[in-house]
Amino acid sequence: MTLPENAKHMTQTENTKTPVKTVKEAIDLIKDRKWSESKLGLERITELLIHLGDPQDSFKIIHIAGTNGKGSTAVMLSNILTSAGIKTGLFTSPYLKDFNEQISIDGINIKDDDLLAAINRVFDEADRMTDHPTEFELIMAAAMLYFAGSGCDAAVVETGLGGRLDATNAVKSPALTALTPISMDHMEYLGNSLDEIAAEKAGIIKRGVPVCSAPQPPTAASVIAGRCEEMQSKLIISGPDALERISQDERGQYFTKTGSTTEYYLPLIGRHQLVNASLAISCIDTLNDMGCGIKEEAVRDGLAKTYWPGRMELISKDTVPVFIDGAHNVAGIESALATLEELYGDKKIIFVFGTLKDKEAGKMQELLQKRSKQIISVTPDSERAAPGKLTPEDGLAEAKRIAGAGDVICVLGSLYLGMLR
Repeated sequence: MTLPENAKHMTQTENTKTPVKTVKEAIDLIKDRKWSESKLGLERITELLIHLGDPQDSFKIIHIAGTNGKGSTAVMLSNILTSAGIKTGLFTSPYLKDFNEQISIDGINIKDDDLLAAINRVFDEADRMTDHPTEFELIMAAAMLYFAGSGCDAAVVETGLGGRLDATNAVKSPALTALTPISMDHMEYLGNSLDEIAAEKAGIIKRGVPVCSAPQPPTAASVIAGRCEEMQSKLIISGPDALERISQDERGQYFTKTGSTTEYYLPLIGRHQLVNASLAISCIDTLNDMGCGIKEEAVRDGLAKTYWPGRMELISKDTVPVFIDGAHNVAGIESALATLEELYGDKKIIFVFGTLKDKEAGKMQELLQKRSKQIISVTPDSERAAPGKLTPEDGLAEAKRIAGAGDVICVLGSLYLGMLR
């Protein structure tokens, strides 16, 4: 990686701080209390990016917000763009196993050396700031620096929390914005009603920039339409019936566009993933309307190469099927249950369930109870975890111990359970 020219103004003599030399050191420093506090607002990230030379301005950005499906939609889009020959960065969060997962180019995670170069450069500037950036702001800035230094043509950027005050909203001129389905989540930060939450998500909409949206609940749809009218931004809604499924098994599904015979394969399961795929295709169609010239072959190839771990992922089938899903709110649990019903009918499921303190655990458990043979409570690997009875590893082991022939196990409730993969 070569750092952008306008981000290399510091000389070696000016940089007296000892750089971090390993990814573990970098992660430990990022998670230091000095940076770790979560604070919404754009002042810190804007200042930091200016000091770095505004690397985010050197490539086109597709900015994605929403409650569920952001990551899946983002990886579909980035894969399609890569298949079209466009060098594409992808920034998502959180990671499941490896820190480097959050930053990738053309499907390849950032290498340790490049990560350390970007992080050290970001630390140099962040240390000079009176109001220190947050952990997420540091990582986002490092991603933008890496994409710029690597010569990316485009990047797909997923919001971390909300939209209006999320660090990624420091991107002032995206090529396109996209909104995945919006539902209740993070109420302590975003508001206690769907219209308040939708307003925060719709805060990524920029004047004159087209907006692609998945079908939304009426309240959220009204807020989005109002914001688009205010910002004079064209609104494109991906229809709920735009895609028709041909078949599905435990590892993926085939579908066509309504009225077409062209088949697509997506290695993700559940009708909610068809909603995400429809949104991704709508984004590509909109980019083509803007002159991008992305061919249908690239769409098929990109979707077929989509790999997004921890989203109704079959991780084992040695004795019984074991799925892991990042569902961490009521809407996500509903989608997971609908997918299990599609695959297994009314079969009772053994759930390994763990969540964070700020989630609607009671409502989620109530939904699971209706379909459960047994619920095993675990504590996700997070300081924010709601206490469970077992560790995730012990919970999965217990589920396998009690499972009999014909049973199904599903681990869900938090993305932090992804370490079980």
